Amino acid sequence: MNTVEKVNALAEAFMKNSKYVSIYDNVLEKVADAMKKEGKNTFPRLKGQDNFDTDMIIKIELMACSINYCFWYGRSGMYPAEGGSNILYQVIRENVSTHSPFINEIEVYNIIRELAIRRFPMIEERKRHLHEARHVFVTKPFIGDRTASDMVEHLVKGSAGFASDMFLKRAVLFPIQLHRRLGLFEDDMMDLFVPSDYQVPKVLNEWGAINYHSSLKSSIDNNVLIPKGSLEECEIRSATIIACRKLSELTGWTPSEIDAWLWLRRKDFNGPHHLTITTDY
Repeated sequence: MNTVEKVNALAEAFMKNSKYVSIYDNVLEKVADAMKKEGKNTFPRLKGQDNFDTDMIIKIELMACSINYCFWYGRSGMYPAEGGSNILYQVIRENVSTHSPFINEIEVYNIIRELAIRRFPMIEERKRHLHEARHVFVTKPFIGDRTASDMVEHLVKGSAGFASDMFLKRAVLFPIQLHRRLGLFEDDMMDLFVPSDYQVPKVLNEWGAINYHSSLKSSIDNNVLIPKGSLEECEIRSATIIACRKLSELTGWTPSEIDAWLWLRRKDFNGPHHLTITTDY
């Protein structure tokens, strides 16, 4: 069993006799019908992508995925930096060196300084994870014939920051992003799973595909913190992975396409997402 398969097994284990979260297969069928009717969404291109070569895009994505977490503060919808991942990518693009495909200390220093000025939360953790990313060797020649699962395995072995999340959201997001930006890993996207974060379960819950126990729903509606690693949090993330896998089976779409369709609709709903202070997502 490889690392990706272990995450799927973990999700199944948490959802066996789950206490706080339920999955409704009949609603998933309706969501799948809506997805097929509306069609796939094209994930937005990296702004300024035409100005970067392949190895530079890989470098930007590695840096972004290493620190792509926890943009909110205090309550759902509160973003001290006045934005989330879009602002993060902007800061990285503006401070990345185009002279080398390798991450250097000056780049990390400049990016962290700018994120601090913009008031991103968890700046100490982001600094540490960017420095870890410096030592994860990933370029187009390195990728070669490696599969998407191989790339997840490489990140887990090379970075405690990526490996620390038992559901590997940021690690699996990296090959998905390289697929979206560069068309890499075309043949094995189906081997992955949808990255389990705040927004995808929010959308699934709004559709009624996953349902929260009254006590958990009350916590989410009232912006009560849900501890990292708690049963509630683990069931939310597990249900997300399993529900999205079922959507993939119903539609024939890849996890990347399922994720794009759901995540890009996160602003269609005004309800709050769950709050967990974590570097995992």
